[in-house]
Amino acid sequence: MTTWNDLPYVRWAGIDIFQPHRAMPTRRLYDHEIVYTLSGEGFIIYDGVKHFAGIDHCFFNRPRVPHSSSNESDQPWVTIGVHFDWRHSSDVAQFPSFRADDGSAPTDESLFRAPELIEGWNPDVQPVLDLHARPAVRHFLEEVVTAASRRDENSLTQAGGLLIAAICQIQREVHLLATSQNSPAIGPDAQRRLIDARQLLEQVSEEMMTVAQIASRIGWSSDYLSFMAREAWSVSPRAVQMDARLRRARELLRDGIAVSEVARLCGFADTSHLGRAFRKGSGLTPREYSALAARHD
Repeated sequence: MTTWNDLPYVRWAGIDIFQPHRAMPTRRLYDHEIVYTLSGEGFIIYDGVKHFAGIDHCFFNRPRVPHSSSNESDQPWVTIGVHFDWRHSSDVAQFPSFRADDGSAPTDESLFRAPELIEGWNPDVQPVLDLHARPAVRHFLEEVVTAASRRDENSLTQAGGLLIAAICQIQREVHLLATSQNSPAIGPDAQRRLIDARQLLEQVSEEMMTVAQIASRIGWSSDYLSFMAREAWSVSPRAVQMDARLRRARELLRDGIAVSEVARLCGFADTSHLGRAFRKGSGLTPREYSALAARHD
């Protein structure tokens, strides 16, 4: 694992909303950037190669490498973005990006940071990480956004610490993904049942099915479903279900739906129940998240 002699310096962190059928010009960055899809889907064109990025997909932009983003769907594509230097710096330059498809040159060659990788993740080999049902990375990145949005030095230092947690979690997820690829194959009957269970777990409504009810529906006990889910997904069925509920809650909050109505539509007992789960999952209250999303709309 990476050892940290100093905190990374977060230059910017926030939520980007790419409107339907819109593309961003090709650009290059002076610093590093982690991008995580919250909802919708789009494409990242990284060094001339097009890659799909849907919900819970994570990708990593490095200095100098040309890239752009394109939303070819009919729905908004919402992402978290974090620009950072690996090591804390007193240099507070804004590090503007510059167009790479119109012949423009860097405004200052000396601003480029030396590209560094996240240990275990080589974007040249695996440009996009699919972290579906692995909500920990998103949780830490959302906390980075919350801290960085305050813009004072203490908050930026806190954001750097949270970014370390996000990067360490990415390293762990990369390891888990590599391990799962080498684990014994799950048979076709079990795969079919797990697919059915996943679909039921991710059906968000006012009347949510319990894990026991879902297990019974697919012909397993709840204990066996929990065991197989951890084997296949590395998380519990309840975690998958809660992740789907919170994802839907975020979508509704970004649409301006009242917190009480969001709680009802996502199967929470009341706004307090939603608030506890939301804060545990993202570090924000529902109202804080709604206000943050509105500022970036």
